Amino acid sequence: MSQLNDQHIDFILKDLSYRGIIHDDLQEELLDHICTMVDEKMDGGDRFYEAYQSVMKDFGQTHTLRDLQLQVIHSKPSSYAMLKNHLIIAIRNHMRNLMYSGINIFGLAVGIAASLMITLYIVHELSYDKYNEHHDRIYRVNTEIKVSAVHHHMAVASTALAELLPETYPDIEKTVRLLDWGEIKVQNPETNEGSQERVIWGDSTFFDVFSIPVIEGNAKTALIDRNNVVI
Repeated sequence: MSQLNDQHIDFILKDLSYRGIIHDDLQEELLDHICTMVDEKMDGGDRFYEAYQSVMKDFGQTHTLRDLQLQVIHSKPSSYAMLKNHLIIAIRNHMRNLMYSGINIFGLAVGIAASLMITLYIVHELSYDKYNEHHDRIYRVNTEIKVSAVHHHMAVASTALAELLPETYPDIEKTVRLLDWGEIKVQNPETNEGSQERVIWGDSTFFDVFSIPVIEGNAKTALIDRNNVVI
């Protein structure tokens, strides 16, 4: 934990300005570097002013700092050098305030993770049943039952609606009814071999509404006859 407070840092910044160190990049890096060194000396038992004077003596006092500033001003640092400089400053700032840096990094990580989860959820919801060619024109009829305080929503409806709705609403182009009959035993009469298969009853308009790829056969005529089966 850093022993430097805001008053100490403000004192160092004002002293650097008094010594003529006005170049932004140099002043910022010097401030960070000096604060780190002063903090180390204060950890060793020195008082702030004694630690600061000792560090400035190591730097060569004012004229050395001014010469260094002139070199920086007249030089043309590359983008790589500037990036490296800012990266070093950022790392030193984080190391000097580990607790606050940890809180900020943890908060940022949680925020990014939450944003990704929300984005994935929204993308999944918006992509639901998009494989159907006419997905934006397909609607399912549900049933809502209210009896006193009992309120039910069910994803089923009367089979008679398939004939009644087009008569009432001419905009309806096709209707298809589906009935999940569950798993039944399907057996080959010649070999007596069988297996449990899920069977769903459906109207002949099934392939007109849903875009199910057909590997073999004709989707338009596959369900015309009453006893036809699509595997």
